[in-house]
Amino acid sequence: MFSLFDPTDGYSYEDTSPTATTITDFNYTFDYNGNIASQEFAHRTASPDNDYTYDDLDRLTQVDYHNGEDEQFDYDKLGNRESVTLRDDSEEDYAVNYLTNRYDNDQGEDIVCEYDDAGNTIVDPNGYQYTYDYENRIIEIKDKDNTSIVEYAYDALGRRIQKDD
Repeated sequence: MFSLFDPTDGYSYEDTSPTATTITDFNYTFDYNGNIASQEFAHRTASPDNDYTYDDLDRLTQVDYHNGEDEQFDYDKLGNRESVTLRDDSEEDYAVNYLTNRYDNDQGEDIVCEYDDAGNTIVDPNGYQYTYDYENRIIEIKDKDNTSIVEYAYDALGRRIQKDD
C-alpha cells in the first residue's frame, strides 16, 4: 500500500510479502515547514516512533530514536554542522575550511566526495566506491582496496530483489 502525502495525515508506506504479511509499515508526520516531525514504525509493537526536532532555520537539531537513544546536531552561525553527539554519547566535531567551504578531517585535509553526472556519490570520504545502473539504482559497493563488498540486483519494476555480500 502506498499513500500520497496529505497535510493532515502525513505520509504512509506499507510493504507486504506475497503472502500478504506486512514487512514494513511507516507513517510520517510533518511540521508546518514540511520537515519530518516523526516516523512511526507501525509494524513494531514496542517503542515504534522516531521524533525529529529542528531549529528556527529548519536545521535538524535532535533525533529521538524509538529505543530511547538520541543524537544531537550543532551548527555554526553560517549553518555548517559543527558537531554531532551520537547515540553512544560520543561526539564528532567537524572543522570547516571556510576558504573551500568543505569539512576537514582530523589531519586538516578536505573531506571530499566524488559524484557522477546524475549527482550520485561515486566515491565517499572513506574511499568506498559506488556503482549505479542506468536508472541510478546502486548495484555495487567496493571498499577502498577495490574489493566488492556488496552487489544488488533489481527486477523490471525497480524493486531490489537480490543482495550479495
